[in-house]
Amino acid sequence: MPKQRNYTNAEDRHLVQMWLYVSQDPAVGNNQSKAQFWKRIVEDYHSKKPSSNMSDRNVRSVQCHMQLIHRDCKKFNGCL
Repeated sequence: MPKQRNYTNAEDRHLVQMWLYVSQDPAVGNNQSKAQFWKRIVEDYHSKKPSSNMSDRNVRSVQCHMQLIHRDCKKFNGCL
């Protein structure tokens, strides 16, 4: 499988928006497994893409990239 290209700033923003959307969904709340949670994020990421130029991403790619985003957010918050 070829290596996917890096996430763009637009893809980062879109991914975070989808993570927030799914994680704050009151209709589902905590009644979903980890696998269902990430599957929903990836499904919404693909179905609500604002641009067709955005790459398709799999669950593992999204999970790993969100770990990097969370790490960077924690570093930034630690500086405040």
